[in-house]
Amino acid sequence: MSSYLRLMLFSFGFVIVIAPALADDQTAFEKGARAFSEKNYSLAIDYFKQAQAQGYNQNTINFNLGVSYFKLKQYPQAEIAFRNALRSPKLKQLVQYNLGLVKLKQQHKTEAYHWFKLAQDKQAHSPYYSDKISRLAIAMAGQPVKKSSPAVRIVGGASLAYGYDSNVTLQTSGSASGLSDQFIESFAYLYFRMPYTNFKLNYYDQSFSTLDPNDYRQLQARLEFPVDNGDWTMTPGVFYTSSKLGRQDYQSINNVAFEAKYRFAKRDSLLFKYQYSDITVENPVYNYLAGTQQRLRAELINNTFLGQFRLRYDYEHNDRVNRPTEDFSPTRQGLRLRLRNSITKKIKMKNELRYRRSTYNYSPGDPDDPINPIPAGTREDSRKQYQLTLYALPIPHLEMGIKYLYTSNDSNFDAEQYSRRITQAYLYYYF
Repeated sequence: MSSYLRLMLFSFGFVIVIAPALADDQTAFEKGARAFSEKNYSLAIDYFKQAQAQGYNQNTINFNLGVSYFKLKQYPQAEIAFRNALRSPKLKQLVQYNLGLVKLKQQHKTEAYHWFKLAQDKQAHSPYYSDKISRLAIAMAGQPVKKSSPAVRIVGGASLAYGYDSNVTLQTSGSASGLSDQFIESFAYLYFRMPYTNFKLNYYDQSFSTLDPNDYRQLQARLEFPVDNGDWTMTPGVFYTSSKLGRQDYQSINNVAFEAKYRFAKRDSLLFKYQYSDITVENPVYNYLAGTQQRLRAELINNTFLGQFRLRYDYEHNDRVNRPTEDFSPTRQGLRLRLRNSITKKIKMKNELRYRRSTYNYSPGDPDDPINPIPAGTREDSRKQYQLTLYALPIPHLEMGIKYLYTSNDSNFDAEQYSRRITQAYLYYYF
């Protein structure tokens, strides 16, 4: 039988599908194409998957799987299949057009326009460019709606939470206190977006019911200068952080940061970030904490039919004054994996796993001193965390939910081994 493939264009606005010329002695792929022509899309998917397992051309299989899922209105699965077919230069223009249709069905009009524009690029698809597909993409894209945006756009939000901490961590030492307490947590921000410049104000407060010395308040002012270059956004910035501990002055921090973000599509991205912090202590009691901190971050955000995955790697290096008996200059590496998905249209869920390894270099001391024991050697901590967030969106711009965070810290210093549970209920309003 002939292996010639022909293109079939459905009526305006429908998906383009690839099908083979059919014969009596049919393979799984051909059976899938016949099932598709008979509008039995579920059966077509089964046959296409059989052909995939048999080693048939994977790009073609993925493309036709995408079309079949589209016909069944299973748009997340269709998107995944089409994206897997993007590797083929011959199919790329078709795939981009169909991804535009998928995004229209998902009401993601900006992203749909992005794919239709890609399908129109003659130079990018040479020598497989199709003028007919380009004209279809132009018709589907139309003209983007241009909204006159103000010179300054202001967005913001505020949250209020009530929670319980089973083992409060002391701000000054980073060690667990062994004490439990209830707390009220509040957070607010204002974000002024201007041409070539963003200005952001953040406020955070955590107040405990009885452990007043551990109450923490922070105010931050941030100035950013985003520059777009194709799919990249480069954002250098500076920001200042001032904090209080137990209602007394604690730290002031001058920060310099640089961020580079690459967008694969509207909601998929890769982020690289560097931050340098110069820490000054406002209260002489905490002079040992003065010094510098450097942080590096790489983060991948990927949207799939399961939900949004976020994978983050962090590296942190501290250079502080420290105490003779304690080291506040750890070197840290961390991994964070988060999956956010929907239970219903208005009820969402986030599952998050975190792992962080910290190394502290202590000066040799006398751990047997009964009055003031000094730990000796290198302290190594491994902190594992799991966080579950359930939240609902009862009305536009209002989020209400509950959070549960479990922490387990393992250390070669017995005093630093602990577990911790935090539960809280919160309200968050944004505009």
